Amino acid sequence: MMLKSRRLYLILSGGLIGAAAVALLLIHTGGVYPGTVQYEEQGEEVQFEQGVFQPERFTINTANADETSEFLTVLAMAQADELERAAGSSVVLLAAAGAAVLYALRMNSETRGRRTIAVILILAAVFIMLYVFVSYPTMMEAPAETLELLETETS
Repeated sequence: MMLKSRRLYLILSGGLIGAAAVALLLIHTGGVYPGTVQYEEQGEEVQFEQGVFQPERFTINTANADETSEFLTVLAMAQADELERAAGSSVVLLAAAGAAVLYALRMNSETRGRRTIAVILILAAVFIMLYVFVSYPTMMEAPAETLELLETETS
């Protein structure tokens, strides 16, 4: 048992749950996450915003758009929705990894089997964290590249 204090364990667990809850609220209600792409449909116009604090705005008129522009518009809207879901999933995965590490640190590992389980939990958490930190930046690139294509297609 590396984390002997129950109070510290509860504080860390509560902090992890609170941070995950705040992050999920920011993502799903405020639209604040890395690589934010949001869109709003207003009649025949679709306005895209990329970024949070100083967003780049891009508007496309779907009435005058050809098939390629329409396809890219629908693709960009779908990718924006998927990126928001990916951000939420990443927060949940990171919280689960953090919980596994906390549990492994709190577990009474006097026997060899329990030590093995603790090591496996920590390694699984590390792999989950690596997956999130490697895959999320590539997920962020897809909507940005589609918006660039859409911008060059319509200009």
